[in-house]
Amino acid sequence: MEARKSVGQEVRPTAVDANLNDRLSSLGLSDLDIDSCDASLCSKRELVKLAEEYEDIFSRHSLDCGKAEGFVHRIRLTDDRPFRMPYRRVPRPTTNSSGKYSRRWRSRG
Repeated sequence: MEARKSVGQEVRPTAVDANLNDRLSSLGLSDLDIDSCDASLCSKRELVKLAEEYEDIFSRHSLDCGKAEGFVHRIRLTDDRPFRMPYRRVPRPTTNSSGKYSRRWRSRG
């Protein structure tokens, strides 16, 4: 049963709350802050249960875009005539940041 907080009383995290945070951390979702969520303990448990059930849809880091395997993507065109678009220059102020991301993507495979 969830402990109720009265006015002026500090609520300390319980072992159950720590267990929920540990379960989220094991999924790589330690950034998900359920302690500050204004929900019942039952709802928090349900959230963690859903996160465990659907863990494959969450990104693990900022460069994790995921993969769509087993899916054929088609782009339907109005005609079969090939076309070529000109190269687009990257503005100088964004060159360093775009290069940084492309190096990270290449290093991750």
